[in-house]
Amino acid sequence: MGFLLDKLFKLETKDKAAPAMFADIATGESLFGVSTFNRAVKKNKGWVYAAVRAIAEAFSAVPVELYRVNSKDEWERIYNHEILDLLVQPNPQLTGAQLKAITAMHLELAGNAFWLLDDVTSEKDKPKAIYPLDPSRVSIVYDSAEYKGAIKKYRFRKRLGGYDEFEPYQIIHLRWPNPADPALGLGTVEAASEWIEADERAHIYNKAFFANGARPGLILRAKKAITQQAIEIIRNSFSRIYGGPENANKVAVLPDDIEVQKLEWSNSDLQFSELLTKNRDAILAAFRVPRTVLGITDDVNRANAEATDYVFMSRNIKPKMYMFIDQLNAQLVPRYNSAGARYVLSYEDPTPDDKELKIREMEAATARQPVMSINEARDNYFGLPPIENGDAVMSDFSKVPLGAPKEKSAKTQVSVKFDLPSDKKEKTKKAIKNVAKEAEKVLQKKLKEIKENKKQAIADMTDEEFDALHKEFVQRVTQYENKFADEVRKFNELLRKEVTRKVQELFAKSYKKKVSPAELFNKGEWSGLLVNMTLPILIALYNDEANAAAAMLGIEAQNFLTDEAREAIERYAKLYADSYTETTGKLLAQKLTENQEQGADLAAMTQEVQNIFDYSDTKRAEWIARTETFRIGNYATRAAWQKTGVVKTIKWYTAADERVCEFCGKMHGKVIDIDGKFFEVGDTLEGSNGGTMQVDYADIEHPPLHTACRCYIRPWDIEI
Repeated sequence: MGFLLDKLFKLETKDKAAPAMFADIATGESLFGVSTFNRAVKKNKGWVYAAVRAIAEAFSAVPVELYRVNSKDEWERIYNHEILDLLVQPNPQLTGAQLKAITAMHLELAGNAFWLLDDVTSEKDKPKAIYPLDPSRVSIVYDSAEYKGAIKKYRFRKRLGGYDEFEPYQIIHLRWPNPADPALGLGTVEAASEWIEADERAHIYNKAFFANGARPGLILRAKKAITQQAIEIIRNSFSRIYGGPENANKVAVLPDDIEVQKLEWSNSDLQFSELLTKNRDAILAAFRVPRTVLGITDDVNRANAEATDYVFMSRNIKPKMYMFIDQLNAQLVPRYNSAGARYVLSYEDPTPDDKELKIREMEAATARQPVMSINEARDNYFGLPPIENGDAVMSDFSKVPLGAPKEKSAKTQVSVKFDLPSDKKEKTKKAIKNVAKEAEKVLQKKLKEIKENKKQAIADMTDEEFDALHKEFVQRVTQYENKFADEVRKFNELLRKEVTRKVQELFAKSYKKKVSPAELFNKGEWSGLLVNMTLPILIALYNDEANAAAAMLGIEAQNFLTDEAREAIERYAKLYADSYTETTGKLLAQKLTENQEQGADLAAMTQEVQNIFDYSDTKRAEWIARTETFRIGNYATRAAWQKTGVVKTIKWYTAADERVCEFCGKMHGKVIDIDGKFFEVGDTLEGSNGGTMQVDYADIEHPPLHTACRCYIRPWDIEI
């Protein structure tokens, strides 16, 4: 302890009046004896590993949510924001789920997790990336000798010696509360160290028990004194001839002066497995992980398995998630607040629903009557299409008031006979047909009125009211956007393998020239492959969105995919495929040439290729997916309205949030003819803030205006 105090109070600090106090998590040298991370990692095996992994997997799977809070304390869910982008892809090497899993592991083992916020110079800067630090190499410098929990610096020991220092605003220090030290966390491994060590010792004994019995199995007793040399000869010979399972049941022959005595196992030896089970349950209790979470299902039925899952998520994962989000709201989110917008992170409650309780409550509230229609049940549970007359919620007749019986009429009932003369029969038939025609006219007129009312309702909507339809459009298209992005990532993986092979061929021959895209892959072939992989998604999107646009005006579903529409979609596909592959080739050629000029070896070149495709998977795939699915969604909407003939003009509609750029913001409300164009190739757009943008990709007959644009069109002049 004297050595430790000398080290603590002899540290050099800039504040000469108040020497710093220092807690070193790496060596365990802290005032309160906090265990080291290295020691904790060594304990990460057996039941400890199983519990830590179960917690990390459950913790990482809880979705994070973002809300914007206005001056009236009204909360609005935000689905696209740079905070969410950062938490989804914290750095090029880690996904958001991996970062959360690593963080949970560090917290369970060491009680501390450290996030380095990349490229920040103050507590107001937005980080470009987040990197989790190895807690075993992080140290804390306290603010003064009179310890009050204030942290002055974080020190990070480098692998090759020396250390880097970070200011508190560069580090998010996540920790489980430690009653002995508010600045340092306390991990479960440290708190449960006695139970874990007891389990380790028990397993060591158990291993020896099965290896050699942990004590002699037989005693060879000599009736008279013999030398030590004779003892060794007899023991070795007996073990060699009769020891091991392969020599079981052999007949033993011993000298007259040697007898065999067998040792029996005691009850305590036979109860050893019970001790192991108790150790296991104690460790799992420390981590608050039920046995069923680890797949241990002895004495478990479905009911209590669901109950233990409920307890695990509500009493373990949910409180951890609350503390995690609470700290991010304190140290990360304020960096993104502004005068007009305040943000709050939240999370989706991981606690599973108590289905049995809900069913009982619903039955009590509805007297066990149906609460959904046949079509709703078909869609929700089986994914089946609707059927005719399936939209009504049915009930049995015992629960429906049928009314009182009618009194019998005093009038005489007259039966009509149709044995009329032939000429009168023809007149009667004509009269019946005329009645049917009139009824059909009335029905068609009523249907027309319904459709016209729906059209008029769309035309009279304010922008705020139409926003609900815009959000529905975004939700529908996003499903196809995700599928499209997945196909682009598959394409990236195929192209990465091809480029890696070409790079290895080139640089295996001491290649010295400037790298060109054509040497890496054939643009035409790979562009065609991207079209083939993504075109079916766009055609399916076109069909669905065209019918959704027609339904908006009360027009029945039909086949809007004409030959002209298919050709247009194929032109769009070839355009984005050529652009994507060309950009990929240029980026690869540029980076490889730079590496070559700097003398990089083949391994570095291969890693550069991997980095470029990692970036393409995380960013470019999302950009192209959003841009092209929104393009086809808007094209389908416009084409459907053109075909119906009722929409004469369309109006540009922009999402009503802070992420709208200056060009889309200025476009909001602009009206053109249904057959017109907003811009042509070569036009220059001026934004609301004075910026300019050149139209160089294609004529703009509908959104998107630029990459990842979320704009929509709405019908404006509707002919009733």
